[in-house]
This record gives sequence, structure tokens and C-alpha cells, in this order.
Amino acid sequence: VMFIVYDSEDTSIQRAGEAYLSEIDPYVVTRMHVKYYTEYNQAIGQWPKHQPLQPITDEMMREMLRNQSRVKEAKERLDQQKRQQEERQKQQRSQEKHNEKQEKKAGRNAQEKKKDSNKKQQSQGQSPAPSASAPPPPPPPGPFTATSSVVPALAAQPGKFCFALPAGDIFMKVLSFIPAVGEALGAPETQREPQRQSVRQAFARLAKGCSCTVKPFEQCPHGVGSSLSSMLKPFTQAFIDDVAWDQEAPLHISADAVGLLNPVDNCARSSENWVATPCKAQVRANCHFWHWKTVEERVPPAYQDQGLFWWTAQQWTWLLRPNMEMIAKVEQVKASFEWEARRPILGIHVRHGDSCMGSEGGRTGRKCEDLEVYMKGAEQMEQYGFKSIFLATDDLTVAHAARDKYPQFYWLIGNPTASQNRNTDGGWNHRFEQMAFESGEKNMDLQTEFREVLLDIHLLADTDGFVGKFTSNVDRIAYALNYGQRGCAVPFISLDAYWCNDYAMEIGKTVQGAKFAC
Repeated sequence: VMFIVYDSEDTSIQRAGEAYLSEIDPYVVTRMHVKYYTEYNQAIGQWPKHQPLQPITDEMMREMLRNQSRVKEAKERLDQQKRQQEERQKQQRSQEKHNEKQEKKAGRNAQEKKKDSNKKQQSQGQSPAPSASAPPPPPPPGPFTATSSVVPALAAQPGKFCFALPAGDIFMKVLSFIPAVGEALGAPETQREPQRQSVRQAFARLAKGCSCTVKPFEQCPHGVGSSLSSMLKPFTQAFIDDVAWDQEAPLHISADAVGLLNPVDNCARSSENWVATPCKAQVRANCHFWHWKTVEERVPPAYQDQGLFWWTAQQWTWLLRPNMEMIAKVEQVKASFEWEARRPILGIHVRHGDSCMGSEGGRTGRKCEDLEVYMKGAEQMEQYGFKSIFLATDDLTVAHAARDKYPQFYWLIGNPTASQNRNTDGGWNHRFEQMAFESGEKNMDLQTEFREVLLDIHLLADTDGFVGKFTSNVDRIAYALNYGQRGCAVPFISLDAYWCNDYAMEIGKTVQGAKFAC
């Protein structure tokens, strides 16, 4: 909304032009002195005639002041985000220097110990041990960078409870994966390891293209899971085209602000390097270009034989790499849960929120169902001996009821989240998009929403079995990430739909045969 108030300093042509603008734009409100009507009417090709004045009311002025305050608050938030990002980068550089010193110190200590050992052996008349028999100790783990080709520290380690991935993209055709306990693997699938390593090395190579910069893809403004899923198609196309690719959360929120590493090095990011030349070959960075877009190749030709689920798992393993702050948060939560001591852990995600709106069922295929429905799925996994359950939910009443109704399980439930508090206050009566992007009001902290959902995804991705609904983007992401990090599959039960991946296209299929947008 624009308010134009004229004063004695305005020129005639300026007043006439701005008055004409108000004629064609109903959102421009003007207040005009009577003596300027002749100039105004001449400007629009009319003879002078009487026209009523449109006064600016006190309410209009108050709205203008409120808008100014909102702009000021938005600028302050952006400045604060920038300061926080600079502080995190400063801490990361400090950590890198510390790790480098530790590595040098470890190397010196090893050399000194070797010299002392040789001197001792010589004094005893023995020959010094050859250097080849005593390799230097590995360097201490440093911060995970955007160009690393390995899984971050919080990834699942070999020997955890999982199974070989069935061939033929079987997860797109079945509602459950419950193999016999005796088929469990003792380590990640060795036959899959070369492909996993090669694709991650390719991701890392493309991330280092610093000769030019790429414009970041802004995730589509939907729920957190849907926004994250909007990255998959353009990222696949960038990989096929062999070009670098960058991303940011909706409203241009940086990846670092929501707890993720950037897909490319800072030198290739247009927001970080204003001097470098933009890359001539880039994937379209517009969300609307990819929304509902049919793509011919959803899997790069080199990995077609691995299938869509396998390729999606590799994508999530790269795109959802946590930054140092998120790693610390995940490890803090795990320590409070005594995570490793509680294995095997069953992961359950109960999504309520806007799925409990009657109109949402037809659009998304989701049903709002109680915890009892999910626990029936848990009963089908009795053979695996789950005694602990990690519960992720946006409904605080579900979290409170879990321990009372099912005391035979040890429940791993975190502190109340923003979505739980919002839904308690009636947030389920509104779609996420309406509250976050469409209402014009400050209804939620989008960064907090993203960080909390990503925390749940990382925890679900390190459970040893899963019960949820594959109509949920979060569930499909978490399960694929679980496989991508482990290299083998954990048991799962989807209560309503088959796994799928084709953003915004209605190829998803529910148990009842209805279609929904993946």
C-alpha cells in the first residue's frame, strides 16, 4: 500500500503523475489539494471537472506506521542472522585452526616416541623397527566441510541393525519391509560401497567449481518437508548437466541458518562472491519452473541400475549434511536420551497439524489418526526386540499420552517444539503455508521450524526401524536418509502409502488407491 501526501515543494508534473498513478492502481491512496485538479485532469486527457477528495484516515496512517515497523523488524532480523552467521563462521575457522594444531602436535609426539623407541632398542643392541611397520596415527576429526566425500560424524556406524536393500525399487511397491532377523547384516553392503563413494566424490567435485558462481535455488514455500523435497529435481538435473548447484530455504534463509552445510563451497556462491563471473551453465533456480514439472530422467544414467530410492538416499545424504551447530544439537539430544545404550530403537513419526483439517485429506491423502494406529504397526515388529521408541510429533497431546498408554516401552521424547506449542493453540486449523507465507503476519519463526524438523529427521534417520506414513514428506526423507547414511535398510511399516519421489506430481498412491502429490 502506498500513501502519497502532497506538500508545497511538489512540482506540478510530479503531482499530476502521482495522482494519475492513483487512478490506475487502487492501492495508491492520495490526498490532493483542490487547486491541483486542473493539472491532474490535463495529465489524463480530461477537462477540469469536480471530483471528490479521498481523505487519508487515522487508521490508514496507523497501518502505514505498522508497515514501517514491520520493515524495521525484518531488517533487524536479517542483521541479526548475518551477525550469527559471521560468528558461526568465525567459530568454525577457529575450530579448523585448533584441529590443525592438534594434528601437528600428534605428528610431533609420534615422531618423538619413535625416536625414543629407536634409541632404547639401539641401547639394547636391537635394530630399530622399520618405519613402514608403524604408520602414523590418523589425524583427529575436523569440522565437516562442504567438499567432504564422507558421511558426517552423526551418521550410523557399521554393525547397526539393518538389512540388504531389495532390488528393483521394491519400496515403491510395498507398504512394509519386515525381513527375518537372521538376514541382518553385520556391516554396510560391501557391493554398494563403490557406487556410494563414487557419487559422493562427484558431489564434492562439483562443489569445488570456484571459477564462477551459481545462483542459489530457493526452496518452494510450503511445509518444511515439502520445501526440502523441492530440491531433488533441480539437484538431479545439475548432476546430469555436470554443473554446480546451490540452495537456500524459503524467503532466502541461508542453509547455515537452518543447520545445514551449503551444497557448494563459498567461493562458488553468488551471495558470498560478488566479484566472480556467473557460471554460463546453470540449472534454473526458480521454484515455479520445477513445480509440477515432468522430468525425463529422475536418476542419472550412471546410476539407473541402482534405482530411484537409492539415488534419492544419496541426494539426501549430501543435501542434509548438518553444520557444526546441528551436529552438536543432535549429539546433545542423543546424550540426554542415552541413545546408544537404548538400541535397538524404533522411530515413529505422528504427523497431525494441518492433516487434521478435513479439507487436507483429499488434497494430500493424509489422515489424522491417533498414536494407537501407529502402535499396531509397532506390534508387527515384535521380532526385532524394540524396547525403546523415539517419537517425533507435532502434537503435544500425543507426546504426553505415549508414556501413560504404553509404559512397556522406554520413550525417547524431546522438549516441546514450536509446532507442538502452535498446534496446542489451534494451529491445526490453518495450513502451514498460510501461517508461514500467505497471511502477512508474523505467525512463526521459520528458521526455528526448519531446525526442529531437521533435528527430528536426523534422529529418525539413526533409528533401527521405522513406523510412519509415506504420505508425509518428512517420513520419506527420514527413511531414505537412514539408508543413505548406513548403506543398508532398516525395517519399516508405512501405514497409508507407498514410498515415492517426484515433487508435486500426483504419482503417490495410498492404500485405498487414491493419488497424492509426492
